[in-house]
Amino acid sequence: MSVLSNYVIRTVTEERHPILDSTTCINRRQKRKPCTVCKDVCPEEVFLQQQGSSPRFEACTGCNLCVSACPGRCLTPSAATLKSWLTGYDSTDIVRIGCTGCNKKIKLEEYCIASIPWEFLAYLAFVKRLWLYLPCESCEDSVARRLMDEHLENLRHFLGEERFAARVTLIRSAADEPEEEQEMLGRKELMTRMTSAVKKQAFSIIGNVDASDMNGLFFRRLLRDLVQELYQKEKANGRRTAFEVKLPHFTASCYACQSCLRLCPQEAISFGELTDGKRGIYIEPWKCTGCEVCQVVCREGAIDGLSFMKVPHLSRLLVTRVNAKVCAKCGMALKPDSADDLCTFCRSRERIKPYMKT
Repeated sequence: MSVLSNYVIRTVTEERHPILDSTTCINRRQKRKPCTVCKDVCPEEVFLQQQGSSPRFEACTGCNLCVSACPGRCLTPSAATLKSWLTGYDSTDIVRIGCTGCNKKIKLEEYCIASIPWEFLAYLAFVKRLWLYLPCESCEDSVARRLMDEHLENLRHFLGEERFAARVTLIRSAADEPEEEQEMLGRKELMTRMTSAVKKQAFSIIGNVDASDMNGLFFRRLLRDLVQELYQKEKANGRRTAFEVKLPHFTASCYACQSCLRLCPQEAISFGELTDGKRGIYIEPWKCTGCEVCQVVCREGAIDGLSFMKVPHLSRLLVTRVNAKVCAKCGMALKPDSADDLCTFCRSRERIKPYMKT
């Protein structure tokens, strides 16, 4: 039995609500711009966000909107939800996905399709065709509707218009539903098949994973690995791959002070020395969730927002080069126009050095 199967068996009876990893909450990384996304999107007021209080998970209905909305990805679906998302796929090429307001027989039913992270929808779009039932115009949850719009924007940019049109069908009314007929399992039959074949089929759609993958970046990691395979395959055939994801845009004001690096919840940013005397800023797109912490904490205003950028894959990439000047003593970054060769700390130490006891 796989590690993931053991994980599900061990936890499915313990938690049926999302699992919180507060260490990656962006409010623990910065205080300038408090994040209230989980509170705003939750229909049951689970997240009070009062000092000293914990989420009221006893009131949670498992809608999972907080999971896909959290900009820091500090929430993970319960094991029961993961199992429903990752298993039970039949041999047909189409996966039907809808909300609880949908009157169709579907594979994935959630409070809202926006409850499913767009990264997992993108992953499914590479291995299956998606029919997304979106009766959103009649939905009373305006916050969920806006989140759904964001997901569709991310999905369309990532897949590209051509692949999006070929792999994703948006069904907002009966007139939008394709004419092709596919064998569709009823709910009872689907559950029977899942139960009888769980040992053979469980989690086969996602390959081998381990328990350490069970965090907020789980679905992004799946997508990264799939994209890497596509990238290597196309590269071997002399072709290129291109995907659009939102990444922070660094301006010429950046001098690699590394505040963003230290405070990024997912450690998506890194720096490296280049041969031309400059420093390279690197980003791992699969880790960057667009939380904007880097922009908020930048003291120089050197990050002017997030924008869609084309990348060949989701692993570490050089995104820009900046002028590099460092302290002659400790190597800390200095502003390029600084007249001094020492940082403030080292300059102070040099000033008091004659008065220090040997």
